[in-house]
Amino acid sequence: MGTGPGFMSLIIHGGAGQLAEDRVNKKLPVMRESLDAGWKAFCDGGTGEDAVTAAVQVMEDCEYFNAGYGGYPNANNIVLLDAAIMNGKREYVALMNVRRLKYPSRVACDLLQKEKSLSTVWTHELMEAYDAHEQERKERYGWVKSHEELLSPYVVETLRKQEGEFSKDKVLGSSGSANPDHLNPEIGHGTVGACSSDMDGGLFTCISTGGVNHKVNGRIGDAPMVGLGLYADNDLCAMTTTGYGEALLACFPTGFIIGRVRDEARKDPEAFHKDENLMKRIVDEEFEEFSGKGIQRGGGIICIPRHGKPTYAFNTQAMPVGIAVGTRDKRIQDEVFVEWRDGRRTYDYDVKKS
Repeated sequence: MGTGPGFMSLIIHGGAGQLAEDRVNKKLPVMRESLDAGWKAFCDGGTGEDAVTAAVQVMEDCEYFNAGYGGYPNANNIVLLDAAIMNGKREYVALMNVRRLKYPSRVACDLLQKEKSLSTVWTHELMEAYDAHEQERKERYGWVKSHEELLSPYVVETLRKQEGEFSKDKVLGSSGSANPDHLNPEIGHGTVGACSSDMDGGLFTCISTGGVNHKVNGRIGDAPMVGLGLYADNDLCAMTTTGYGEALLACFPTGFIIGRVRDEARKDPEAFHKDENLMKRIVDEEFEEFSGKGIQRGGGIICIPRHGKPTYAFNTQAMPVGIAVGTRDKRIQDEVFVEWRDGRRTYDYDVKKS
């Protein structure tokens, strides 16, 4: 397996959770489009930031993923999106409660070129500023005139059937926060994300989500939190998560993973190149530890270590993943699949055959 300088790599995920067969069939073809779009950005001379953004934007444009056009509405029936991007120079942009834009990942990527580091809640003033942009930029960001235009038919039907992550009549406890005692076991909508490594070993990551359905107005999960929902450091790794944000915040699996990666890198900067399974062991062990914390809902993670192999871990029933590794001339790994907790895989070509 080619890894390290001279090779490019890209890994994407489409959420982690329970997946019914019809959801698998809907997600996997779009995952293929996403992986190909990210790889094309690389091959066309784009940066790692371009690659992860292009991959994520494909999923933001599809109603079968909980991001962008597929984002869940909050308790006021308004789709508020969180997105973030980070590069291995530790520059980042994190946007919270973004309104009336399908592609907040694209906004974050563009802002990264100007701001270098920024965390911000999307204010009414920002919304009005983007309303005033020229048409070309509005199209670039997926601008819509009204909140209702972001409510996709698939999401509306999913929630009508009470198949969201939380049932509407049970979503809020007495404290006004999401109640994990009423989780729907059939959900698999999911936050989306991507990580990449360029031919010079630079690392990049991007994440986008609509959060849990009928969330309390203003709720922010782990997704846009640097060091929690995403992280990139050229000396260590790039990673991004999916799952129940409150659990990921409370149990901090990404923090423990980053700490272990740093320990290994201090002992040997090329540890993950020499042992291509080292990162997989770390994330599997930490997500197994996460599973033992008594939290009723978990999640997943994708990551690329310095000069190492893209990998992932999850403690839910299933996780859709795409991985590409190679050069601009040839991909030596090119896979899109759903991996199940029992070790089975359903590939995108299986869906085409069916």
